[in-house]
Amino acid sequence: MRILLVEDDPDNVNDITSNLRKNYILDVAYSGIEGTYLSQVNDYDVILIDSRISDMDALELCKTTRSSEVIAPILLLGEPDTSCDYKVKALDSGADVIVSKPLNNEELNANIRAMIRRNNHNLKDNTIKVSHFEINIKTYQFFYKSNEINLRKKEFEIVMHLMINKNRVVSKEELLDHIWEDGICSMSNTLEVHVRSIRKKIDEKLKLSFIRTVKGFGYVIKDIC
Repeated sequence: MRILLVEDDPDNVNDITSNLRKNYILDVAYSGIEGTYLSQVNDYDVILIDSRISDMDALELCKTTRSSEVIAPILLLGEPDTSCDYKVKALDSGADVIVSKPLNNEELNANIRAMIRRNNHNLKDNTIKVSHFEINIKTYQFFYKSNEINLRKKEFEIVMHLMINKNRVVSKEELLDHIWEDGICSMSNTLEVHVRSIRKKIDEKLKLSFIRTVKGFGYVIKDIC
């Protein structure tokens, strides 16, 4: 599951990311302009927008996101004294839920889970399916035709990210950024080593092409493997 956080307060970013990165792939936009761009070029399961971002009115950002046909549910992080009038305007601008600060992690996580359930009609019982492959994002299990294939943690996260973004070429830089939180130099061969290990467990054993390399661009998993 992939979430976009639009927040320009470093303290709030640290608090929210330390909570959400335990369970989700998280992108952070430090401005409304960056948030607008990321929401249009990537597929997100939920978008979190702080109502006090400095470079753009948050409600205008909601409107812009919706006018760009982005369907991901929007959770607006409101101030403690957010008025009913503002909440009405936020909902009319495209927000789906308003959660007031200071944030309670359990409440925030519950709202995110509820929004994902409502929005992702293809996700049942925490599973993602591509062709004969199925992955359970809660139990960290991976199956081919109901037969489990054991993957190490980073291998699982690579497969999960590619399956979530099936049919889209995912760049090496994006995978490094999402899978290794502390960041790894793009010149490192760490990702290639993990992909090679995945291919030994899947491609070579099953005699098929699961993760495909798009030379000069990245990797992709397609519906027909």
